[in-house]
Amino acid sequence: MRLLLAAMLLCALALPASAQAVQPFEFGVHDDGAILFNRDKQRQPVLQRAVELGATWTRTIVYRDRIKGGNFRAYRRMIKAAHKRHIHVQAVIACNGQVWAPDEFEKYVRRVVRQLGRWVHRWSICNEPNQPGWLRPIPGLDLPTTYRLLYQAGYRAVEWVERRQKTNHQVLFGEFSSNYYPLEFIRRVMCDGGDLSATCYPVKTDCLAYHPYQQQNPESPSNVPFTVGIGSLALLVDERNLHYSRGLLTTPDGTRAPPLCLTEFGYQSRAKGHLQE
Repeated sequence: MRLLLAAMLLCALALPASAQAVQPFEFGVHDDGAILFNRDKQRQPVLQRAVELGATWTRTIVYRDRIKGGNFRAYRRMIKAAHKRHIHVQAVIACNGQVWAPDEFEKYVRRVVRQLGRWVHRWSICNEPNQPGWLRPIPGLDLPTTYRLLYQAGYRAVEWVERRQKTNHQVLFGEFSSNYYPLEFIRRVMCDGGDLSATCYPVKTDCLAYHPYQQQNPESPSNVPFTVGIGSLALLVDERNLHYSRGLLTTPDGTRAPPLCLTEFGYQSRAKGHLQE
């Protein structure tokens, strides 16, 4: 049986700046082809293999064109199958496919969370917003500003549903790609032009989500600043701590820096070079 070749890691490295001890480590998989769409009837075998590997989460991406007409059945079937195996579900609300106005996006997120929020308790707003293929800028604005406005709209939408359904959700900030100058992008999301002395905008989140892809030796530094891979995660932690120290990036209660979540990661099964061995 195929051994989750398309799977990704979903792990929460709960390392706030003031942490005195390592917090619980969570592991999950992402394979929408098998788990969501049941390609080649692989949903049950892949979920079973995920459990055997120790996974407690699965991640899925919600695309607007997949739920046209309010048809959430594929996602509900996937969630039900995961829950039967005591696997939690994290859902990413994709932002690609169109140019979103913040108010329109807020209404859309409300609709998605109202439909699935009783079973999905961890949400991400957009996927890899610093990669142009996953986000289109609002006319007259750049990608960082566009993402800030959409994240704020999505966060408000999740809170709105929480109050009405009396549920409790986590909201993840980022799902940033390790490519496309991620540290600069984050700084420009937080502050106009990336200038910390300019106008800045506080962000609350349950986790700073990141995809630390790096195809070479994971212990070696990556090609900073364009790429900040798993070998250079200390730079991302420093960036998070900087914004926390300025009161710009905190957990929802404002008491600490958000943990770092590596929500997508993996290597090619037949990669060239060092990792082929």
